Amino acid sequence: MVNVSTTGPFQAVWTASNSTLKYPEYTGVAYLANKVKGMLLYLPNSLVALCVNPRGAYRTTSRTIFESERSKGYSKEIITPDNVTLFAKIYIAEGSTKDTKTTILFNPLGTNSDVRDHLQTTLIHEKTNVVTFNYRGLGNTWRAKDLVVDGESVYQFVVDELGINKDSVNMYGHSLGGAVATSVKALHQDSKGKLVADRAFKSVYSLLTENLCISRFGRVVKKITSLVLSIFIAYPVYLLGWEWNNERAICDLTSDKLVIFHPNDVLVTKSASLASVCESDDVLELDRSEFGGSTHFAPLSSHNTQNGERAKDVVVDFLKG
Repeated sequence: MVNVSTTGPFQAVWTASNSTLKYPEYTGVAYLANKVKGMLLYLPNSLVALCVNPRGAYRTTSRTIFESERSKGYSKEIITPDNVTLFAKIYIAEGSTKDTKTTILFNPLGTNSDVRDHLQTTLIHEKTNVVTFNYRGLGNTWRAKDLVVDGESVYQFVVDELGINKDSVNMYGHSLGGAVATSVKALHQDSKGKLVADRAFKSVYSLLTENLCISRFGRVVKKITSLVLSIFIAYPVYLLGWEWNNERAICDLTSDKLVIFHPNDVLVTKSASLASVCESDDVLELDRSEFGGSTHFAPLSSHNTQNGERAKDVVVDFLKG
């Protein structure tokens, strides 16, 4: 049986696999320069953090144990290696063992774990374990790696406290959540757990240049505007610590992965998506007859695949298989 400790928080730690996520240790002039940089970037970084998780890493329920459909639910505090407290919900299926499929859900931009999708409900009904959590909030989020530390901490909780076999730990992320999930999964190449990256971008640079460059006047104009965007937008984003490059991470994964993209996505175009660097067998294309904002922002349960199947059902079968 899988049990959740209700006596205190779980403490995640730095390991050999996640040590690259640590803040570098500065001394002397470099220390002072980093402090000045932090003061100069405080406001823009705070705005980014506000967009990532508007309500912050707040407690989603005051109850430690609560009943959920076909599972028992737990509220859990998880402390990251850099001592930030996260709040998670864990849904344990009846008769769950260490080999029961367990999916960690990663939130998209601006959404918290209280926003439930039919995917989460269906995974619970299919007698799999589900873990949801909120990223660290305003005041603790300063760079992309902070969110990866959050996801890594939740992964450690699932493996070390719940005792789930690492090969049974799957990850699903939508949009920004797909980028975070891919980065966390890349830290655990020894695990056969599956990854689903739903309408996720391969890099912030590609996302910005593809969306903002002017292509209607030909290739030359597109290249010029892309260069301007690189200098005045993409590089400042990198300076802020929010550049995300998962192209190598997704290609290096040896475990099963499913990368979802929408051909009419209003935000993440095909060339900017993770799907653009994946083998066709690893890609799930959504219905190209759909248009508008829902192509990116609507939950997976709102979409069909290009073959007419319900996208949610395809993903559930993939994760529980």
